[in-house]
Amino acid sequence: DNEKEALAILRQTALFYAHISNLIKVKDVSWVDATKALATYAKIAFKRFFSPRYRVPNEVFKRLNIEDHDRKV
Repeated sequence: DNEKEALAILRQTALFYAHISNLIKVKDVSWVDATKALATYAKIAFKRFFSPRYRVPNEVFKRLNIEDHDRKV
């Protein structure tokens, strides 16, 4: 289950990079904060992938729009 949850986070994180690409194109500086957040979420996902005891904060799921049923792939 921890691997499935981590993969759901990484899959959703990848989708957000298209959004960041659009922010860069329109010269919106908020892309910097968004990129930092996604890098942090990816690091959290890797911790979760390798450790069943590590719990992902609910804030990550809210920010990435991941519902409970999406976490159980």
